[in-house]
Amino acid sequence: MPREPFRRKRQPLPTQKQKRVATLKPGLSASRRRVYAALEKRIGNTPLYQVRRIPVPNGCKIFVKEEYRNPSGSHYDRVYLGLLKALETEGRIIPGKTPLIETSSGNAGISFAWLAKKLGFSSEVIMPANLPSARVEGARVQGAKIRLSPAK
Repeated sequence: MPREPFRRKRQPLPTQKQKRVATLKPGLSASRRRVYAALEKRIGNTPLYQVRRIPVPNGCKIFVKEEYRNPSGSHYDRVYLGLLKALETEGRIIPGKTPLIETSSGNAGISFAWLAKKLGFSSEVIMPANLPSARVEGARVQGAKIRLSPAK
């Protein structure tokens, strides 16, 4: 017995309310995708070199990646870029509306503050009070509000 061809059911046209709700779904706008694409070009494309002067008894190769060449000087640039992009894509953070808070004792806080500033977020970094002033100033220069926690 021959089968009937598959026929799609016609979907009703969306109402105005449904159209409005559809535009509020998580995701990045074209302009935000361009911002992230520009940052992705600058972050992580650091040189990778093989170290040949150190003999390794088991024959393995040693490689060095120059992460200090990232814009804020830290490998954390790559980490925070991926994290913030995922959160914004999911709709969990909104530039200019969601304040971002991070605890750090150094490079991570500087990288976090730099990326938050580039992406239009306000940031606050909580650091131990006994840190060298250069680390605290590094995050402050990037626009983060600094809160020092007791160093015990």
